This record gives sequence, structure tokens and C-alpha cells, in this order.
Amino acid sequence: MPVRADVDGRADTVWRNASNVRGWNFLWTMNGEEVLLSRPINVVQGEDWQLNLGDFDGETDLFWRNPDLLGGYNRVFLMDGFNITSRPVHARLNKEFELQVIGDLNGDEKDDIVWRKTDTNQLAVWFMDGASKVSRWSNALGNLVIEGIGDFNGDRVKELLLRNGQSLKVWSLTEGASNFEETALDAFAPSDWILAGTGDLDGDGTEDLIWRNIQDGRNSVYYMEEGVVREQKLLPQVGTAWSLAKVEDFNGDGKVYFLWRNETLGGRNIVHLMDGTNRIAAGVVKTVGGIWFMAD
Repeated sequence: MPVRADVDGRADTVWRNASNVRGWNFLWTMNGEEVLLSRPINVVQGEDWQLNLGDFDGETDLFWRNPDLLGGYNRVFLMDGFNITSRPVHARLNKEFELQVIGDLNGDEKDDIVWRKTDTNQLAVWFMDGASKVSRWSNALGNLVIEGIGDFNGDRVKELLLRNGQSLKVWSLTEGASNFEETALDAFAPSDWILAGTGDLDGDGTEDLIWRNIQDGRNSVYYMEEGVVREQKLLPQVGTAWSLAKVEDFNGDGKVYFLWRNETLGGRNIVHLMDGTNRIAAGVVKTVGGIWFMAD
């Protein structure tokens, strides 16, 4: 999801040093490939902490999970820009619960947290509202696995993308948030292709599916319109040592950037400014190596 420390319309990034000694967390405010400001948020020591981003109260917030602490410790840092305003603790969930995705599933303009309970193969959804939440369960998934989340029909509400082999399905929350409605997509995803991200590449207000071939580095987009795949096109190829870390608008012009990260080259980061399927500009972002990672 986009991280915004201010109202400039540009997505920013959060970095964590996963260390038992340091545990630094930094926020970068971005303008394209340029880091305008790198500022510390706080220190959370420990290598076992997982850090995810979500908008739980109208601002970009931090969701912390440590599955090895106190039976599965979960905590939200509610943020106001760079500042932590509150640190509510949420229900503990043991290692049978795996965090899947975060996004606004019910249209209340607050992100929700989707878990998978491995022993029953069900989804547990936390519908978030700041420090409080309401929980709901799904039916068993069967052979389906969650690939990602996005607004695939332009209604400003997120849907889940699930996969069974090469088949793709979209789960949309029904009115009243009581259950999910399933729609099969008239498109397939070969086994060598993974969903690398979602983003609005054509500017129609609908997020598109960005696929990556893990064998040869090819990339493609499935353009979405009203919940169906309208068109499939290839994107510029990028070597397999690179991973697509973010799909965001980093300069506020309404166009999507791809932020690529290469751990094998000491933590190099590059951005590609996209105009549909065309890469119209590229730039190098500050290298961040060692035990630093970018929060999802």
C-alpha cells in the first residue's frame, strides 16, 4: 500500500534494520528516485519482528507481529506522519496464523488484515478501525491460495486474488461483510509466473495484475476492467536477481513507478517510471544493504 508521511501525493517507503542490537526503523520521503528526507521513526530490537504497513485510521500505520513472542504478539503503531500517536496491542495469534494481505475490503476507507489459519485452511479477517477491530471467518479455501489484493473493478474497495494451479479467482466481500463472493477470471497464470504486484498502469482507476516469470525475468500485465481481464501485454524484461519491491507513484504525477531491489548486489534499488507498458524513465535509488528490508 502507499506510504504517505504528508499530503504531497507521493508514496514514501519504510525501512527496517532487523537486528537484535539496532532495530532501527526509518521513513524515506520520495520524489521519483530521489530520497528527499530519511528520518528515524523509532527502535524495535529483534530479528523476529515482521513489519507491514496499513491505513487503519486515515493515516499510514505500522503493523508489528512477532509469532515467537508471548504466543504470537501483534501490535499497531498508529502514526501521524513520522510520529507515533498510539500503540494498541491486539489479540495474540499463534504460528498457525499467517498474515496474507492488508487492504480495505469493506469500503470504510480503513485497511483490514487478512490471515490464513493453516490447520483449518480458513481466512480470518480483522476489520480494523484504529485501535479496535471486528473479526470474521471465511469458508475453507480448499486448493486456493491468496496471490494478492487490489481494486480490480474501480469501486475503491479491495478484492482478493486467489489461485488454484493456473486458474484465477476474485473474492469480493458481500454487503454486510458476511461472506465472500467468488468470480472466476477468464485468464490463466502459468506455473512459472507469480503475481509480483498490482497497480493502475493505464490510469483507468482500476488496479492491474503485474506478473513476473521467475525463470527468465519476463514481466507482463493483465489489464483489469470491471473485475475482468481486458487485455494481456508484455512489460520490459528485468533479470531474475531483481525483485519487484513496490508499485507506487513516487513523484505524484499519477503514473506508476516500479521499484526493483537486488539483494545479491549489496541491496541496490532502481526505479522504472511506467507509462502503460512502456518504461519511459529509469533512475538509481540509494543502496540499502545488510540486514535492512523494506516494509510491505
